[in-house]
Parts: sequence; structure tokens; C-alpha cells
Amino acid sequence: MRKGFEDLDIEGEIIAPTNLLFLEQVDMLGRVLIENPDILIIYPMYPHYTIPTLERFIEKDIPVFLLDTYHQWDNKTTYIGTDNVALGRRAGALLGSELH
Repeated sequence: MRKGFEDLDIEGEIIAPTNLLFLEQVDMLGRVLIENPDILIIYPMYPHYTIPTLERFIEKDIPVFLLDTYHQWDNKTTYIGTDNVALGRRAGALLGSELH
């Protein structure tokens, strides 16, 4: 992401929890919301816990992009990632075709 920021001359900040605790991510989101960013790109570790906070970004007209973790949240701007189930099927088909 840093490289993308540089390449596109975008001011951006990468913030990540030090632990895999959903409360730490929710607290970070609260601090970011106060800064009123132009956009939020997030890997929601535990979507069920972070979505209520992400709704606050939408209320402030801040687009929210979900990264790598898909969630059926209607208010997301978009999802950036892969369909792991479809990818697994394709990988299984490829492996199966290579077996003799």
C-alpha cells in the first residue's frame, strides 16, 4: 500500500492493530473517524464487531473498502480480494488434472 501511495502521489496512512483483538481495531477506527479521512480501506478482522463502527464512516460520507475479508455488508463501497471458495475449486481442478 505504501508503494501505491507513493506511485499515485496519495497521502495515506497504514494503521494496524498490534494484537489480533477486535476491540483494538474498533478503537483504532474511532480515532481514524475523528481525523475525517477521504476514504477507509480496511481488513476487518472480525466484521461482526467492526461493522457498527464502519457505519459511522458511511454516515459521514466516507467510502469504506473491505480488503481481503468479504462480508455481506450492504453499505461497503466495494470489496478488494479474492473469492477463496472459487479459487479453491480452481486449484482443486488444476491439481486433479495433473494427477496420473
